[in-house]
Amino acid sequence: FWTSDQTQDGVQIGGHAEHLEDDDKRQELQTKVIIPLLEHIAAVDPARVAAYEIIAEPEWGLTETNMDDDGRIKIPLSAARAFVRETAVSIHRYSGALATVESNRPSNMNYWGGLGLDYYSFSWYDWMEPWEPLKALDPFVRLDKPVVLGEYPLAGSRYYTSGDALDLAYRQGLAGAFAWSYWGGDGCGPWSAAQPLVSAWVTDHWSEVSLSPADQQPPSPGQAPEPPYILGEPRLAVAGNTVTVEVDARSRESGRYLVKVYLSKPSDKQPEVEAVGGLLFPDAEAPLRARFDSLLEDQSYKLSMGLFDASSNKLLKWVDSAAIFSIRANVVHPVPSLATATDHVCLGKPGESPKEEPTPTPTAEAEQSAPTLEAEQPTPTAEPEQPKPEPIQPTAP
Repeated sequence: FWTSDQTQDGVQIGGHAEHLEDDDKRQELQTKVIIPLLEHIAAVDPARVAAYEIIAEPEWGLTETNMDDDGRIKIPLSAARAFVRETAVSIHRYSGALATVESNRPSNMNYWGGLGLDYYSFSWYDWMEPWEPLKALDPFVRLDKPVVLGEYPLAGSRYYTSGDALDLAYRQGLAGAFAWSYWGGDGCGPWSAAQPLVSAWVTDHWSEVSLSPADQQPPSPGQAPEPPYILGEPRLAVAGNTVTVEVDARSRESGRYLVKVYLSKPSDKQPEVEAVGGLLFPDAEAPLRARFDSLLEDQSYKLSMGLFDASSNKLLKWVDSAAIFSIRANVVHPVPSLATATDHVCLGKPGESPKEEPTPTPTAEAEQSAPTLEAEQPTPTAEPEQPKPEPIQPTAP
């Protein structure tokens, strides 16, 4: 929404930092986008959403918590906190759901205290193990609200199975755990790879974790459904300054679909588009191919993919940053400094040491904006310059 300034077909789809930094635009975002969405869901199917995660891993886009020169647009922590506070109020007022923010590491949950959230959340992947190990969360989870493990690798971790992760979350008093990812394709799944372990864990702990009536038995494991659309990982080949992309795609239902492969420099607002013609799935056997000419050596390129209906108007599935690469001497080189489908947190080589990520040192402004949370505090300390609003209790729509 704000960290990458992208334009597609004349529509600005990123780089909206001013809508969080400007008070009037932030309020407009609430009244024209967030509140109508909440009202719509509450009117159509209020029980479907248990909680809204206001932002996923916002710390990558904050000036105080990510000081790397990584091309992202950064905003101050104070602007993000104001947005979270206002959105939490909207969630409580216009829905019966809970509100949270998912931090990008356990130690960063402290930044989101005093904002009316119902629980805190964080993601955990292998790169954190040397500094914030999953088995030693106690220094980070003694907060004033429940803590949920918002993401952990369902499969592919060098340190823990999915059963291990659930055991550690349960033993350390967390309120729940969500696995990434159900469909897979990024080395962190799919569900079918971890289903026996997770199902066995649920059965063994059913009396403690079940929200169902006491006499209801745990569900049978069942069969994971086939995803409606699948775009496989792209295969790249280079000849001179031309790159050819092959992609395996299929759909659960027959029909005509259009696959587009997008190539751009990471800094470009408008990507070059290569449309790969409409094919009949699942009958198509040959991989889809796209070709890009006149690429520059040692220039980083980002490749993304979209699956559209036959009219090309309706996007059915999107894979962003499926590969980020450069070419040199007729060889495709992955760019390791950016997350890609081939250089993902769950696809590290066995025995390989994760890249060290320094623990951010909050600035004076950040320390003032993010009060320290302790278990003994019944209510987090609010920001002195911006008193927190009275919490609004969730009510049934």
